[in-house]
Amino acid sequence: MNDAVITKARAMYGKRLSLSDYQALVSFSGVSEAAAFLKRHPGYNKALGSINEELIHRGHLEALIRREYYDEYARLCSNLFGGDKLFSDVYILSYEMELLLMAIRASDRRQGTEFADFKSEFIGRHSGLDFVKLMSAADHRALISELNGTIYYDILAPTLDLKEGHIDYILAERRLSSNYYKRLYLLMKKHLSPYSRSQVQKLFGTETDLNNLISMYRLRKYFGADTAEVGLNLIKPFYRLSDQVVLELMSVKTRDEVRAVLSKTAYKNLIPIGDTRYIEELCDRWLMSIARRTLHFSRSAPAVVFGYLLFKRIEIRNIKIVIESLRYGIDKDMVLPRLITEKG
Repeated sequence: MNDAVITKARAMYGKRLSLSDYQALVSFSGVSEAAAFLKRHPGYNKALGSINEELIHRGHLEALIRREYYDEYARLCSNLFGGDKLFSDVYILSYEMELLLMAIRASDRRQGTEFADFKSEFIGRHSGLDFVKLMSAADHRALISELNGTIYYDILAPTLDLKEGHIDYILAERRLSSNYYKRLYLLMKKHLSPYSRSQVQKLFGTETDLNNLISMYRLRKYFGADTAEVGLNLIKPFYRLSDQVVLELMSVKTRDEVRAVLSKTAYKNLIPIGDTRYIEELCDRWLMSIARRTLHFSRSAPAVVFGYLLFKRIEIRNIKIVIESLRYGIDKDMVLPRLITEKG
């Protein structure tokens, strides 16, 4: 039965945006035209079929697309069985993490509409959190209080400044991410077959390595953080980066220095000589390549599902870049090279 899930995920992948779709999107004059285009596209007509593209605003459009991402997860994973199903339920933690960060940002009540559009009914039924109460919390103290009795209380309570009454957002994001990956690896070891475990670990391990690389580079280059501070922001376990390589990466600042350190690793081709694209974009391109290979060749249902979700997440980032560019009138020739596509 899990083979049917692989077929379904590959069919969803077949509805992805093409390079010509992106070329059309960046050529529009405004968000309404882009929304109308996506509404007609087979990959997004389910999420956007009922919208009035003339009235929709950027935040509403992005929230609906993001909700569809989790609804697609639900449609795929609801058909898994056995250990594959038990492991795939870990993605509910990803949704909870995103909603909790939204709740922290929403203390001024400006994001209530975004939450209403983003809310996934399927995951809401399977989560132990009351998202309506969390999004309605009057302030950060009240938000922490609402989490009492859940696993997230001990994770987020230390991020609250008791004197000022504010949550340290960066610390909260780091602690939530650490919890997510810790639980993910525990469930991976417990529920997946050796083959599926290796396939899924390739996806999440690569993602963790590259997220750590981005974090190290940003903290060193833009904030001048020392090694100790950088180390506090890393997610473990590392996958294909040794402890020694990580120590070296924590001490360098320039692209050339990062490339030199990576030359001794599996990521030696990540930053081509002379390439001026942002490291974040290069990492997304690497992840897209891993996701595509998994979708095409893996025989593991969880790996194919999460490969598809990784690909979809990058596609949604592309759409957000396009929408922002249309909103601010950025020239299309500056936007298209920033998009992570199968041709670029």
